Order: sequence, then structure tokens, then C-alpha cells
Amino acid sequence: GYLLVWAAVRALGDIGPGAEAAIPALVRVLTTTESMPEIQEAAARAIGKIRDDRKRSVSALSDIADVHAVPFGQNRDGVRTTERDGARIAAALALWNVNREPRVISRLIDAANDSRVAHREEAIVALGEIGPDAAAAVPMLVSLAQSWRLEIDYGYGLAIIPAIGRIGPAAKDAIPMLMQQIAGDKWELLSTQAAIALGDIGQAVVSAIPALVKMLQSSDKNERLAAAIAIRRVGGDTITTVPVLADLLSVRRGLLPWGEFMDLRKAAQLRREAATALGELGPTANTAAPALKALLTDDFVTVREAAEQALRQIAAKPTP
Repeated sequence: GYLLVWAAVRALGDIGPGAEAAIPALVRVLTTTESMPEIQEAAARAIGKIRDDRKRSVSALSDIADVHAVPFGQNRDGVRTTERDGARIAAALALWNVNREPRVISRLIDAANDSRVAHREEAIVALGEIGPDAAAAVPMLVSLAQSWRLEIDYGYGLAIIPAIGRIGPAAKDAIPMLMQQIAGDKWELLSTQAAIALGDIGQAVVSAIPALVKMLQSSDKNERLAAAIAIRRVGGDTITTVPVLADLLSVRRGLLPWGEFMDLRKAAQLRREAATALGELGPTANTAAPALKALLTDDFVTVREAAEQALRQIAAKPTP
């Protein structure tokens, strides 16, 4: 049935390059007119993950993505329809992964910038996955970030800033907007996303260091973590980040207002990421060693492993 096929297709994608023998079968799924849009979308995503080094899927992906002419949100007869937008976006990204088709980027920009397109968020995420080669999308993404409204555009709005970050240094023109997101502090999640994106853009973000340092004093734990990590990535003074990160190692709960177990997991994720960040600082973070040692008996194995690794990195002698 439908669910069995969908699950099998997704499983092949999860296997990745090791499932290249399945490419002909996935192409048949793409080209079978009876295939439901959700299954076509899953097949395109699977091909993109497998990569298809022999490029047997290029023709089918091009046909589904309609990279040549047909706008998103309508079919080849000009009839308005959005039911296959998700499959077309997935096929476009897969076509980039398989064949580096240059027209994909402009098509995804059009889809992300069109409020009528279903799965708009997926087009934005796809541009982020393409990374630095999607630098042409930065002006459009900045414009969207400045204009979206939480109560109306929640579905795609939260994908914009992470996509900018994944484009990396090529997204340096987004720095003023990201700094505005931090200064405006309209919502902690946006500020956290902006700090992470600034860190991903890297050394070009020197002008943002004062705002990131100020963010270390935030009442929001995720903001403090994001700011501390970003300061290291943009080349700021990391001495001030050590006590902030060390303090986050003791967080046990209180990050989510609902679901005790989910709150415990979220707190463990915060401890793990703070420990990892301290390890990346190396010997500079030696004052945090006692707090890291306390995590060696943490209830979560991922936290224990992160603490062990961080202690090794802190104890390591600097490379001459």
C-alpha cells in the first residue's frame, strides 16, 4: 500500500550512497503518473541523499522539477495547482545534488519568494542545503526575514535565518539584518537563530561582536549558548564566554513549559552543546574543568561523552 511504499522510499534515502542500486526503482516511482505527490517527493529526496553518481535520474528529476519554464503553483497547462509543489522542490534540490544544475537555484528562489507556493518553507530550506552556491538567494531571504509576521507566516518564517547561516560567508550581506534581529529581541528564538547564523558566516562579522557580547547577559539560556559559540566563530575574545558556558553545564530543566521528559532532554542537549563548545576552546577553558568533570556521571550518555571529549581537548597541549 501507499504507506509501505512511502516508508521503503524513505528508508532507501536514509541509507544514502550505499543504496545507489535502488536508483532505477526510485526513478520509476518518479515517472509513474499514478504516484501520489507525497511518494514522488520522498523519492526525489531519497535520490538527492543517495547522490546517483551515474546520473541515471537526471532526466526524471528535470521533468518533475520543471526547471525549464513552468512556474511553481501551476501545471503545464497553466492551471493553478499546488499539489505537486513539494515534489517539484524536492526534485529541484535532488537535481542540484546529482548534477549541479544551475537553473535550480533561480527556481528555488522563485518558489521561496512566491506567497502562493505551497511548501514554501521547503524551498527556503533547500536553498540553505545548497549552501554557498545559493548566495544569489541572500537578498530575497533578507527581505523575507524583514517582512514576515509571526502570527501569519510562522510556517516558513522560522526557516529563513537558518538558511542564511548555512550559506555561510557568502551571506555576509545579511549581517545588518541579523544584528537587527538580535538588537530588536522580538523573540528569543529569532535572536538565537541570528546569533548562530552570524557564527556560521564567520570572520566577516567582526562588527557584530559587541552585540554578541551583550547577548551573553541574556536571561534566555539558548541565547547565551548561541552567543558564546558565535563569538568564537567570528574571532572574538572567548575568555568572557567560558564562565557563561560553564554555568550552562548545570542546567537540568526549565527550558520548555510543557512535557517533563522533553524538558529533561532539551536541558541535556544544552549541557552537551555547552560542553562541546568548551572543548572547542581548548586550554582557554581550563577553569571549566571542574564543572565538566561533574558531568562524567550525567544521566545522559551523550552529555557524558561530550564532557569526556571536552576535558581531553582542554588538557591537550597547544600545537606549536
